[in-house]
Amino acid sequence: MLILWDGIDLSTNYSNHPKILDGYLVSEKEHNVLDIKSKKINDNNTKEEDKKMCNKLYSIKDPKFIEEKCFSYKYKTTSGYAKTMFVKLTDEYENANIHAKREKKEDKYILNKWW
Repeated sequence: MLILWDGIDLSTNYSNHPKILDGYLVSEKEHNVLDIKSKKINDNNTKEEDKKMCNKLYSIKDPKFIEEKCFSYKYKTTSGYAKTMFVKLTDEYENANIHAKREKKEDKYILNKWW
């Protein structure tokens, strides 16, 4: 599991911070030492056609579509201390990306060798 951290710039540059723009979930109030709000990556994943495509991840070969439509948050807090918040990639994000990179071979789905 990859653990990342963010400092005070997360709150001072909230609207332009790359992690916030990618979807940031404050999972516990105790983690929120910087007093920020959770922000979804987009609101498009409520559209019916997007839901259908996301439910058929095995047939999608467009990782950009996966990144924009098939998860709400890329990062989820794991703890907070002083003026630092620690995050990991959400299971939702990791699962969407793993499925996007699978190939069908003889009725089985396997990860591409390059991944």
